[in-house]
Amino acid sequence: MWPEISLQQTFGVELEFVVKTPLGHLDQRIEVEELMARLFVAGGFATNDIGALDSYDKWSIARDSSIRSKENEDEDPDPLMVYFGVEVKSRILPVNPASFSEIRQIVDILNKNFKIPKNKSTGLHVHIIDIREGPFHAVAQIEKIGNLSEFIDQVNPDDDRFFAYNFTHLKRKANSKQTVEFRQHAGTMDADRILAWADFTTGMVEYCHRIDPDRLMTLLLTFGANDEFSLLNLLQIIGKAHLIEHYKPRLVNRARPEILFRN
Repeated sequence: MWPEISLQQTFGVELEFVVKTPLGHLDQRIEVEELMARLFVAGGFATNDIGALDSYDKWSIARDSSIRSKENEDEDPDPLMVYFGVEVKSRILPVNPASFSEIRQIVDILNKNFKIPKNKSTGLHVHIIDIREGPFHAVAQIEKIGNLSEFIDQVNPDDDRFFAYNFTHLKRKANSKQTVEFRQHAGTMDADRILAWADFTTGMVEYCHRIDPDRLMTLLLTFGANDEFSLLNLLQIIGKAHLIEHYKPRLVNRARPEILFRN
């Protein structure tokens, strides 16, 4: 089942991963990144120049210094191989089946053409853009915080974005990328896991727009205080019951709502 279409919500994904390739010359990394770009374009996906983010209407290939390229989970580093971190950023996408299909095609291109070992320092991030004032303003009111900016200062102190949730982009000017970023998912190149997480996060934000602050407060209290309430219950409530089959075997502790997944 595909996500419901929202005409007011768009999103983007950031895929962090490590490429493993035989030891070669100094320009090897650049050649791999350029090959990725050519493969994307050949597949019909407009792509920015390497390392540039000229347009959010195109896919981007960049480097990420936070990725520790040799922290592989399945094997010890091979001295005859080179490992380097890559971050692929999607274009801004509407929440619809075509966008989910596009992400799957990009992931398929990467998996078919490159060796990508599992790496515990990588992450999967989803940015959500929503032009409606809604859930985050409501949470600020519930917590009796004066305004959204003060709420963001408490969630991301000192504008530090390296938390499970990054609200700092909402402080930007209206003509810039104002997103909420969900950062807590482990890195993966499994298309089903990527799409399930995008479906869940966009669905959660959409649901929060449909309920009033009082009902949101009740949900937050239930979610935090009831040991029997889990992610599976939340999926049912927000209209994403089709994701239960995907997440049920991956929950580490189903008696608590924290989203922790097995690889």
